[in-house]
Amino acid sequence: MPPSVCVTLLSTLRRENSPESGKLTFQGVDGHDVYNITAPFEIDGETVIAGRVERREVELSEIVFFVECDGVWTPHPTAQRLRDLQDPCVTFVDDELVLGGVRFPVERPNGEKIWLMEFYRGRSLTALRLFLQGPDKMKDIRLKQLPDGRIAVLTRPQGAKGGRGQIGFFIAERLDAITAGAIEAAPVLTGMFRAEEWGGANEAHLLPDGRLGVLGHIAYFDDAECRHYYPMIFTLDPTTGQAGAPQIIARRDEFPSGPAKRPDLADVIFSGGLVRHEDGTAMLYAGLSDAEAGWIRVPDPFLSHGDHGLAPMGARLRNGAAIALATLMLAVGTSFGWAATSAAPSADRGDVPPALPPYTLHHLQTLTDGTSVHEFAAGTGVAPRSDYCAEDTARALAAVTLHEQVTGKPDGRALAAVYLQYLQHSLQSDGRLLNRLSGMEATGDSYGRVLWGLGYASRFSPDSAIAAESRRLFDTILPGHETKLGGHLLARAYALQGLAYCLLLDPSDKALRSALIAQADALTAAYQQHRTPKWEWYCDRITYDSGRVPLALFLAYRATNDGRYLATAKATLDFLLDVSFPAPGDVLSLVGNHGWYSRGGEPARFDQQPIDAAAMVEACVTAWRVTSDARYAQAARRSFDWFLGCNISHASLYDPATGGCRDGLGANGASYNEGGESTIMYLIARGTVQETLENRDQR
Repeated sequence: MPPSVCVTLLSTLRRENSPESGKLTFQGVDGHDVYNITAPFEIDGETVIAGRVERREVELSEIVFFVECDGVWTPHPTAQRLRDLQDPCVTFVDDELVLGGVRFPVERPNGEKIWLMEFYRGRSLTALRLFLQGPDKMKDIRLKQLPDGRIAVLTRPQGAKGGRGQIGFFIAERLDAITAGAIEAAPVLTGMFRAEEWGGANEAHLLPDGRLGVLGHIAYFDDAECRHYYPMIFTLDPTTGQAGAPQIIARRDEFPSGPAKRPDLADVIFSGGLVRHEDGTAMLYAGLSDAEAGWIRVPDPFLSHGDHGLAPMGARLRNGAAIALATLMLAVGTSFGWAATSAAPSADRGDVPPALPPYTLHHLQTLTDGTSVHEFAAGTGVAPRSDYCAEDTARALAAVTLHEQVTGKPDGRALAAVYLQYLQHSLQSDGRLLNRLSGMEATGDSYGRVLWGLGYASRFSPDSAIAAESRRLFDTILPGHETKLGGHLLARAYALQGLAYCLLLDPSDKALRSALIAQADALTAAYQQHRTPKWEWYCDRITYDSGRVPLALFLAYRATNDGRYLATAKATLDFLLDVSFPAPGDVLSLVGNHGWYSRGGEPARFDQQPIDAAAMVEACVTAWRVTSDARYAQAARRSFDWFLGCNISHASLYDPATGGCRDGLGANGASYNEGGESTIMYLIARGTVQETLENRDQR
């Protein structure tokens, strides 16, 4: 079976129409093949392509420069030919052409034949001189000059450092500062490829926001030892070292069919270069099956990453330098007023409510790598030793589903595929689900949250494949749910949400209905057991995510029309609103986790958490949909404004620079860290408010 990253990335490559594509025609090469070309580039007033030229039956190559006339490419009449070099790449540094290629064979004193990359520089095709040799046995080294004159260097270590092939990155002060040792020492971007796969960079573009748009490839062997290469792109922030998860942009069957050098190379596309056009398309030039060269016109894959501000997701440098830099920048930033303690409008001062901020997956992408979403952040970057968990993964799946549901944009589908992949790996053969891949089983709250996220995606994902796989996983882990939930109040509420969403798909499903009623009855019974005229709640203490319980009962009422659930949901939500908005005009003041709120006591003021604010938004919106009572709509918006600074500290939890959310509100202001749960819950709250403005009956 193909490795999961390729499977999930390929599943997101869907087109309504077949893209325009074609082959390049070469003459004057004595029957040799020309493949693994560069994109066309300009030098000395001419448009030129560099290509790998060799006979079909051997692997002895040379790099030849070609010019085009009437649709036919022929060797440049005066340009140098570079013998025993393969797979050319080109860039410009200070207006000087830099050409790289793989030298093979290189015989070492012990008789071993190896390969390495060589780089040549010059201001014309007739005066190129060697200036750099890379480390032994390393291909796919790529250079790109940054606006400040420094050189971004992409590497591809293998072996102990990189397995079958990972991508590394560092910045050199100048071209002649790049050495084989510096290339070999470059930190590796993690989370991009699994152990069974490999990949590399082929070309880099400067994007409008200063990041690099990297064209590369991802590859794997199938069970028959056939190679499969796909062109992919990702983004890379050179200031932080954070890179985006790869996105496959074409398949071999979208190019014209043709011969292969060997049968095992039939499904190979080796990315050469992208030529971006103003009409929003791009021409990908590539080698085909190690025998020919072709092109395909695709939507410009970097537009959404550069012009629309979508951030990279996932991969990060193995060393802690980027995290330390981000943390330092946050600390310095406080003196300039953009940190958490900046003042914000609040209802108690009579200000106009804040405008809704942009609804973007920017920071969630940053926290997500090829495995899943990271739990913890250090500032705005992933924290060292941060782990993954199924409960955050499932809620992130719900968040990106809601984002596409509200915006109509499939920006989160690649994320959804990653999240489903993690949940698939978490599922054990005996039906248990691991919350952490290290072995901790999902039970109680964590198990309930997974049911909630999968249920939501199965009902609302616009992608039928994602919806179907979410439902399959839901049905697989549901058996034994009563034992796995452990009778916990919130765990029941989470599970009830997932059951309600699945029941919307098939109202006649008796097993689902029975399970939903059992959870709703348990919550209602808990309320009846603990309620008094002054304490309308399900237990003797209000803790975290408290709005989730009445929310679940509103959903149960919609599924069953049982008036007991509606009455309980209204009574408890009204009580919680009285606790959270103590006086008319007050801002939302959530129950803090330093003591919570016990019957007969006082609510703790700090620390207040985004998960609680999001639950209030969702509960109030659901109450409004069910009852049409405008008070709930108003409470939902006021609850959401907590994220924007309408809270007791007048501190914004939402970070406009990243689109993320700070982890909590303490006595000294908001946290500087923007971790997984807080950002996921902010996005759910943001989407819920937006959706409410547009269509209150959708959910």
